[in-house]
Amino acid sequence: MKINETQLEQVNDRIQALVRSNSFYGKKLEAAGMTEVHTPEEFAKLPFSEKKDLRDAYPLGLMAVPEEEIVRIHSSSGTTGTPVIIPYTAKDVDDWAIQFKRCYETAGITNKDRIQVTPGYGLWTAGIGFQNGAEKLGAMVIPMGPGNTEKQLQMMMDMESTVLCSTSSYALLLAEEIGKRGIKDKIRLKKGVIGSERWSQKMRDRISGELEKHKVTLLKDVAVMDQMYERNLQYFKELTMYILAGKQKLAEARNTTLRQLREKAEASNLPEDAQAANDFENKCVRFEKKLHDLELTRMISLQTAPQIRMIQNNDTALVEKIQTSVLNTIPLWKNQMVLTLGIENSRRAMEAQRQVTDMTNALLQKNADMLHMASVETAKESERGIVDMETLKHTNEQLISTLDEVLQIQTDGAKKRQEAEVELRRLEGELKQKLLQPRS
Repeated sequence: MKINETQLEQVNDRIQALVRSNSFYGKKLEAAGMTEVHTPEEFAKLPFSEKKDLRDAYPLGLMAVPEEEIVRIHSSSGTTGTPVIIPYTAKDVDDWAIQFKRCYETAGITNKDRIQVTPGYGLWTAGIGFQNGAEKLGAMVIPMGPGNTEKQLQMMMDMESTVLCSTSSYALLLAEEIGKRGIKDKIRLKKGVIGSERWSQKMRDRISGELEKHKVTLLKDVAVMDQMYERNLQYFKELTMYILAGKQKLAEARNTTLRQLREKAEASNLPEDAQAANDFENKCVRFEKKLHDLELTRMISLQTAPQIRMIQNNDTALVEKIQTSVLNTIPLWKNQMVLTLGIENSRRAMEAQRQVTDMTNALLQKNADMLHMASVETAKESERGIVDMETLKHTNEQLISTLDEVLQIQTDGAKKRQEAEVELRRLEGELKQKLLQPRS
């Protein structure tokens, strides 16, 4: 053992202060004849405190400072004998809070988290220790204390708690209740700080069993994703084929049928021939819009493929991690994984629901726009009737103007769709390049 002169001076200052206070530790040092140390060898002979010493000092024999400096006491449960009373100074309380703050930081917990504390408050130091550390961290504390599972879960949902502080058995109980009640999607927990309880083999087996269940579920999900990937791939190929065939047919219709109808209308100068040409051109425009929608759907299908593979990779990685946990890691980590899996499943379900909601909103908006356009046009047509010549002249002028505007709008729309098609090809190229990019 190496100890320098400065350290020896500090040790002796502390020894003399304990002896002068006539405290438990001072008496123990006097009984051992250790009122001063001069060498590393003498330092090594300083007496240790044993559990019996702590019990014999009951209730306040452990005080090493004047009583007026004591701001709090804590105690062991006393289940194995006389309880141990531990006096705390304000500095002790602050040191305890700092140590607990470091525990939170080690777990990646920040002042943006909401920490729900379920261990008991009172003589047992756990509950208030969890709280002081969280307050020192600057995080929001939800000081629930033990029991009342109904209230615990309600507050967990209402306050959107992100961290659970509890014993291992109570964390497992909460996880089981969350599963039974089907409220995983309402739980926002990300981390758990678990302690203050021994781990029995029975509890370890229960946790391993839960992990195995999750592993089986994830493996099933991977298999389902394989089927989904193949269906999506087939859908993508079919869309590509339909789009190519549609574009070919559209070009053919415009270059042959539409041209013939226009030539006929120009030659005959009959209004019904002009209307026929106009009707057919409108059909071509509507068909072109449908092709554009198929292009968008094809792009979504293209993006879905890597998304499916990413989810599969995540699930596979979780399966491998679970297997490693079951075989190699400490029980505390096993229990944490049970909570993590439940939260991850909730997150995925929430994300899937969000995507469905977004798609639904987009479809509703699109349908509303189309309904508006159709209703307006229908109303205009339904209001047309037999009128005098002056009105017909006015209507004819407006019709010509409307046709010009509609034609301009359609022309602009066609241009925008062409631009969109070019952009879609660019996006598809970028995505393909990213998918083919070598991985280091």
